[in-house]
Amino acid sequence: MHLEYVTAADADEETAELLAADADQYGEPSLFARAVATNSDVLAARQRYHDAVVDAAGVDRRLAELVYLAVSVANDCEYCVASHREALVEQVGVPDADVDAVARGDTDAFDDRERAAIGFAEQVAADPSAVSAGDVDALRDAGFDDPAIVGLLAVAATAVSANTVADALNIRPGDRPNAPEQ
Repeated sequence: MHLEYVTAADADEETAELLAADADQYGEPSLFARAVATNSDVLAARQRYHDAVVDAAGVDRRLAELVYLAVSVANDCEYCVASHREALVEQVGVPDADVDAVARGDTDAFDDRERAAIGFAEQVAADPSAVSAGDVDALRDAGFDDPAIVGLLAVAATAVSANTVADALNIRPGDRPNAPEQ
């Protein structure tokens, strides 16, 4: 990590509250939140933005986490892959093998809607300017209407942004206290 992680014990009251809100969602403050907390205004804005995008997108937690994972795999963001893999397994209840399959590009364990969203998210991460009418039609064929497609795009773009922050700050899964050996 290029900066020092902020802990609730070291934070001012506002930042400690932001870290507590992150812990409510993830069980403990994420390394991402602890890194961004060096600027509590940015952390607050980031949390509001993330929550607003996911809420406005109208996607459930499982689909949002699958999109985040697919984007993170495509961008090779070690921290985000580990974080969203853990969320899918431990908080959403997706089996380990199914989550691991996403990283291999095998989405057979998922329904048509999830497969279409994962494929779209991968394309957005790899080259957003190459998203084609066929990519959008695949989402429509899977049951997404135009507002839902824009919602998925917004979730994928939020994931791309998170990957950029995590990679630029060199946030690594092994930085967590009591992290398992890599």
